[in-house]
This record gives sequence, structure tokens and C-alpha cells, in this order.
Amino acid sequence: MSRRGWGQKVRMGVLFICLLTLAFGGLPLERSAYAAAIFSDNWEDGNATGWTASSGSWSVVIDGTYVYKQSGTGSTAESLTYAGNSSWANYTVSAEMKLNTMNATAASGVIGRYADGNNYYLLRLHATSGLQLYRKSGGTFTLLGSSPYTMDLNTWHTLKLEMNGSTLKGYVDDLATAKITVTDATITQGAVGLRTYGQSASFDSLTVDDGAAVAPIVMLNGDASYMESGTWLNSSLSGYNGSATRYSTTGGSTAKWSQYAPATGNYNVYVWYPTSNNTTNAQYMINSLDGTWTKSVNQTLNPNGWNLIATVSAASGTALTVTLNVISGNTRANAVKVEYTANSAEPQTPPGGNGDTTTVAVFVNQSGYDLDKPKRATVTNVADGTPFYVKKVSDNSTVFTGSVSGQIADFSAWNPSSVAEYYVQSGGQNSYPFAIGKYWMQRVSIGPALRFMDQSRQDTFDVGGNTGYGWRDSHQFSFELNSLVLQYMANPSAYERMPYGISNLSTTEYPDLRVQNEPDIIWLMKFAAERYYDLKVNEGKDLHALIKGQLAYFLYIYPEISQYVSASFYAQIRDFTVAQWSNPNSSLQWYDVGGSSDNNLFATQSVIGTIKGQQPPGYAIVSNLMMYEVAKRDGLPNAQAFWDAAYNNCAWLVNSVNLNDPANTKGQRMSEHVTMEALAYFQEMYGAQAPPGLSAKIAGWSDLMIKRSANLWDLRKYADPQDGTGTLDQWTGGLSAYNEPGSPAGFQASAYAARRVLTDPAVKSRLQQIGIAQIDDVFGRNPFGRHFSYDAPTEIAGVDKGWFTFLNGGYGDLMSVPGVLDGAPKESAYPFSPTADYGYTEGWVAFNTAWNDSLAYAAADDLELKVMNASFSSEISAAAAGSVVGIKLKAPLNFNEAAVETGQVVVTTSAGARSKVTLSEASVNDYYFTATLTVPSGVSYLDVSYGIGLFKKTVRVTVT
Repeated sequence: MSRRGWGQKVRMGVLFICLLTLAFGGLPLERSAYAAAIFSDNWEDGNATGWTASSGSWSVVIDGTYVYKQSGTGSTAESLTYAGNSSWANYTVSAEMKLNTMNATAASGVIGRYADGNNYYLLRLHATSGLQLYRKSGGTFTLLGSSPYTMDLNTWHTLKLEMNGSTLKGYVDDLATAKITVTDATITQGAVGLRTYGQSASFDSLTVDDGAAVAPIVMLNGDASYMESGTWLNSSLSGYNGSATRYSTTGGSTAKWSQYAPATGNYNVYVWYPTSNNTTNAQYMINSLDGTWTKSVNQTLNPNGWNLIATVSAASGTALTVTLNVISGNTRANAVKVEYTANSAEPQTPPGGNGDTTTVAVFVNQSGYDLDKPKRATVTNVADGTPFYVKKVSDNSTVFTGSVSGQIADFSAWNPSSVAEYYVQSGGQNSYPFAIGKYWMQRVSIGPALRFMDQSRQDTFDVGGNTGYGWRDSHQFSFELNSLVLQYMANPSAYERMPYGISNLSTTEYPDLRVQNEPDIIWLMKFAAERYYDLKVNEGKDLHALIKGQLAYFLYIYPEISQYVSASFYAQIRDFTVAQWSNPNSSLQWYDVGGSSDNNLFATQSVIGTIKGQQPPGYAIVSNLMMYEVAKRDGLPNAQAFWDAAYNNCAWLVNSVNLNDPANTKGQRMSEHVTMEALAYFQEMYGAQAPPGLSAKIAGWSDLMIKRSANLWDLRKYADPQDGTGTLDQWTGGLSAYNEPGSPAGFQASAYAARRVLTDPAVKSRLQQIGIAQIDDVFGRNPFGRHFSYDAPTEIAGVDKGWFTFLNGGYGDLMSVPGVLDGAPKESAYPFSPTADYGYTEGWVAFNTAWNDSLAYAAADDLELKVMNASFSSEISAAAAGSVVGIKLKAPLNFNEAAVETGQVVVTTSAGARSKVTLSEASVNDYYFTATLTVPSGVSYLDVSYGIGLFKKTVRVTVT
């Protein structure tokens, strides 16, 4: 029995059949074949999130690959676990099962239409009676049918239970021929489950399908999703159905066909090529979220017809890509067909090298480093003490010398007086060049990051797959509005002074937004708020808790953006949000966690998401705290309810969520940052009222993250045997499948959030170091030496090598959007395997919003504000009315070292009057911005501030 090695974890939710019809409607479809999977689990993420064990000892263990094992062996003990949706009615559930122990009465199997522990159907293998189909109704078992079958210990068998109306069928191993067929209409709907009795058993590759037909997909070289690289020429030879063909003789050229898999399951992959003097070694690489299959095809055999080259597995709504690589000879490209099948997937091609222990290479942040902050590079396969040299590109002069330790070259102490390009040399190898400058990373990042948020929105100009709320393919767990608000809160002047430039403005869905009178970032906030309101009020969609939580950020920041947002619009969104806060329902969501989410945000949100990142622990804390402040500010009657909800959610996280378990940290992938941001927010803003143990929780997490970052990349690993929590050793947590650029991109936000509330200087320093290192990872300090964005060399200053490829099309349609994070190294690339398979590649809004949060927290980390005497020689806390005081601001606003730039602070008097004061750089390329202010009379104090909310820096001056 074939079993997948690097497969996809829980894939559940809406199968957008109408959408798929549109997406593939223009393609040649041949015949309807197999049913569509609505749920699957092979436990390859190492956890059983989404499953509820009502009895027994269930755990995910390694048995070649990850499996779900019940280890109890009591001779009369029942062990049961279930998952899925109680509304499922007609479907088929199948799973692989291995019996680990045996006695005369032992029996184990799969459950269908599970209503509760007393009502379900059970297909099981009995020790002496073979295959049996039981109904359990009202707590009583009734045997409906049986068939002789001999089973063996430690052998994998496949069970399949088919339920269609009152017809029930049971299969074992031969999945085409039912061993049992009966009629019973007692139980009409329910979830799925697994059950053992009197023995230990292991389960794998569970799939639920609903019987919907999946049509084959044919992709031609003229389709929109077809891509080429290198040299390809038109051929006079005809292809499939008379279509045009292409050929290449240039080694290294590639042709690529991509489409989303219409259902979770296995697919036969066929290729079509014409007759000619063809190559005998055409290399095809098939890639899905589950892994990679590489096949060599002799194109002189069976031309002008479909040739089966592989049977692979893929997950619904994720890309299935076939790439033809030209090795030698006349290589033909025409058509690819993928066809859903009941056949087992073939073993995957091993993902690449077992580790390069000889190649010396130097990896850096290819764009550059911030002045006066950690600056580290990785030098592979050199001994401790090997010298390294930082050299100036312009004349190759050495400006800094150090010694490598642990394959790391640390040149943090080098802080040049002017911006220039440098490179690191060590072991006879040179790095790519990079710059060092004030706020370099903010300078090169916030523009592409904001343009991404503009051009990836789900609007009239591009709706993608309609699989998002406000941004294309963003689902409910992308935290777009949160990230926009946090960025503005941290560094408002940087966004205020940007030129206005929202794309496709005149055709945006909402007429009131077709004239831009606000900074881009605020326009996007308004777009999000209006979209979420519109979905409920005009389209009747109940909003997911995570989307309602986003609106809290908009309401919270309103006073600071009120010049751009009308009071009536604010009141409309506020009243709507308050009314919806307790609504437990959601009718628009993807990858729901077992149907168990409660969308009432006053409730404790205790359901944790899977590696999909759909419900990170603590996601309701900050939104409730912000609504608490909104309610107090606006005199609403239910402020205490918001506070209680925030407190209860925080206390639950502190007391009930094990942050030592990587499934609850890096296992949340791009959503991980939400958890630590929430804990640190409560601690920083309401420390005296925080739940007991909160501070210790943050400190414990910080210590663990530091331990998991002790490696040549400073990369925070998924788990490390040296971290004191267990023996698991994994780098990415996604093994070789999951694409996870959002995890490192968002980790800086987590690290910086924690360091804001910690007091240990060494811990704070190391958190800064590893926070920056994760961004360096995004920018090329990784085993591939590539930025995570394919187009980074043309979009981000200084980047030399972008990601290997990008997904052309997809639900998000993000391939041409600036700043999109396309891919990241997978498990097989670490600790250093530069030729490993780069794996699944597809940009996602949630990856970029994680990066947005890191940009926000990094900007806030640099804020400093002082009020001084008029000569700027000393700080003051009091000043006489009519006197002149100096204001001195340090913020990431110096983006052009050749020009004097500006920023603004807010001055608020004791009478409540607010005004803005413009500051200019004290000198060209200065850290500090300064201005003078005449102290008004008739007030008792002035508050000078920069930033908003959590990030606000305020200096109070008493007026004498």
C-alpha cells in the first residue's frame, strides 16, 4: 500500500464548484471521473488539530511518516475520535489502518455519520469475524452486514465506508468492489471518526469525498497559465486536437503548465507531444503542495497520444504544476492532462541533498542592513576562527575584519558614516553586495509592501477566485486591516508624505472611494471597512470573528484619521460592529477548523487553527481591548463586556495553551505573530490589570525562541532537540510541502512585541538580533541565497536574486503584484542543501500582511521623542508661556540621504486643542528631525506626541 511521505494536512471547507467551472470552462474537458474530497488528513504536520478524542490514548507519531495512533491495549476498552461536520450526509470516508496488537475480540475501523458517541455507522475489521458494518443507535450496536476477511498485524489495510441515502457499502483494500452492501435509513448525517476496541491501531491518509464529479483538465501551451523560460520556437507540427506545438534544443529552457487542483486526492498526469526527431530524455517535474515527482520521458515513444508519466497527489485549491526541463536534444512542448483517479500516488522524488558539508558560500541580506543594528551573514562550511572581511565595492578596500563563529560573520560593530555598497569575503568567497544606511530596511520595504496591499485587493479590476473578503484569495485570516492600522500607528508621517497613488481608482467598487483625498494607507483602511460592512448589510453574509475583529482596529484609530473619515461613516461602521460582535454565525469562511468556531467575540475563542494558520491563539484579545477603548471613548454601555472578553481570552491563552508546543507557535505559520503581539499588547497597555502569569508566559516564550534560533542562519526553527521541550528536530515545520514565507516575515513582529515588555537586556538584544535575522532570511540570507519574491531584483533596491519562479494565475492572481512573497526554503534545504527542491510556490496575502506587522513593530522600535530648550542643549519638562521650546524626533523618516526630509508631531493642549508641527532633518542624512514651538498661554500643559496607541511616544510639558 503506497503512503504519501510529505503530504497535505487538513484541507476542508467549501469546494467552489461554480468557481471551478468558470476557471476551467474554457479548457477541453473529457469525461467526468471521480468524486471530490471535502476533507482529508494524513497528519503530516505532526498534530491532530481538528480531531476530538472522546476516549482512548490518541496521538500523532512517526511510523515512517506521521500517523494517528491509538496506543491503548485494554482488552475491553473502546477508543474513539472524530472530526468534520455534523451536517455531512452523503459521502464516502476511507482511511488506511494498521493493527498494532491483537486479541480474539479486538476490532478497529472507520466511522461515518457520527452524530454523537451513541449514534453512528462503523465499518471495522474484527480479529475473527472479518469485515463488519455496524449501526450504533441510541447506544445500541446492531450488525448490518459482514464479510470474511483475514487481516494481519503490522500491515496497512484500506477501509472505505460509502453512504448514499439509505444505501451503505463497505470496502477493504479492493476499493472498486464492495464487500458489504446494506440498506439502513436510521442515521442520515454526521461527521467522521476512527474507533478501536481492545487493541492499538494506527491510521493514515483519511479522505472524505462527497460524490461530486471531477472532470479531467487539459492544459495547452497557448493557455494563459502557460509559461516559458529560455529559448522556445514555434513548430509546424500539430499537437493535441490540432493545437500548436513548441520545441527547444537549448539546455536549461523550461515550459510550465499550472492549474489549481479541483479536489483533494490523486491525479494521473499525462503529456502529449508530436512525432519528430525527439529527445530521449525530456525531464518533467510535477509539483503540488504535497511534494515533487520528477520523471524522465523518452519522447520518441508513443508520440501523438496521451502518455501517463506519473500518479501524484494534490490538495483542493492549490496549484498543480508540470514543468518540462530541456536537458538535451529536440524537446517538444504541447499539452498536459491531469485526471482525478482512485489509484495510489507514486512515491515522491526525494526533495534533495542530505546536506552540503563542503561548499563555502557567503549569504547576506542582499538589499542591505540598518545602521547601528545587528548585521550578520552566514558563511557555510568554514571553521570557527576563519577570518572574514567587509569590503567596499567601489575600491575593494577592507573596512572591517572579524572571525567567523558558528558559521556566522557578525559585523554589527561596523557603522559607516555614509551610505555605500559593501560585500563580505570569507573562505575565498564573496557575498552579493549590500548597502548599510539609516533605516535601510524601512526605506526599501514600505513602498513595495504598500503597493502590494493596493494592487492585491479584490476589486472590480480583479476579483481573482472570489476567495477572499477584501483581498484576493485572502480568506478570513489574513489580518489586512490590522496590519495597515499598525503600520500607520507606528510611523504616520512616512505614509502621510507618500504620493497618493491608489490603482484602478476610477473603477473601484465603491463610488464614494473613486476620488482620493487621503494617503493610500488610509484609503485602503476605508476600503476594507466598507467592504466588510457591505458583505453583511447588502449581501447578507455573516462575518467571521476574525473579520469583525479587523473592524476594531479601524474604529480604534479613527480619532487620528478623522480628517479623512467622515463622522457619519465612522458611526455607521461602529454601530454595525457593535451589533455584530456577538453574532455566533459565519457564512463566509474557508478552512474552517472542524466547524467548531464560535464567532461571538465576547466568547473565549478556544479553538486553535492548524498549520493553515486560520485561528492563531489569542486572536480576539487585541480586538476586544480596542473595542473596550472605543466603547469608553464614545460612551457606549457595554465597555465592560469587551474588557471581560479580552481578559478571559488572555487568561485562557496564559493558562491553557502550551507555547512550548511548536504547533501553537511556528505551526501557525504566517499567523503566528498574532499570538505574541496580543500577549505583549495586554502586558504593555494594561500590565497592572493583566491575568496572573502573563509576564512569565512572554518571558518563557522568548527564552524558547532564542534556544530555537541557535544555528548558522539565526533562523528560529520549528523545534530543536536542544530547546528542552523534546527530541523533535525540524527547521520549517512544513516539512517539504508547505510554503511558508509568512512565518519568518512575521516573526520580527513577535520578537519585537515581546522585547517591548521584557527587562533583561541580554534577552532583548538577542530578540532584536533574531528578529532582524528572519527578515534577512526573506532577503537572501538562506540556503538558496534568494529573496522570497520572484520580482524582488526589479522592485527592491539592491536585491540580486529573486525566488526561482512564481505561480502564474491562481485564485489570488498575484504574479504581477509588487512585493508579493512567492516562496521560501523548505525543510530539505536545511541546514545547508542549496540544490534541494525549492518546493511549492504561490504568493498569498497572508504572507505579506505578516511582513506588514514586522515593518510596523520595527518602525516603532526606532521612535524617540524629546522636548528640549530652544538651543536643543538639554531636555525640559516645564516651560513658560510664550517661551520657545525645541522638539526632537527620531523616527524612520530619513529615506534619502541627499535631501532634507520632514515629519510631523501632534501637539495637544490641556484644553484639548490639537495641532501638527512640521519637523525637518537637523541636517542632511540625520537621525533626528527638529522644530521649535512657542508655548501658548492659557493652558496648564502641552503633550507632544508621535505615533498612535501602543506605539505612541508622548512628552508632557508643564506650562508655567
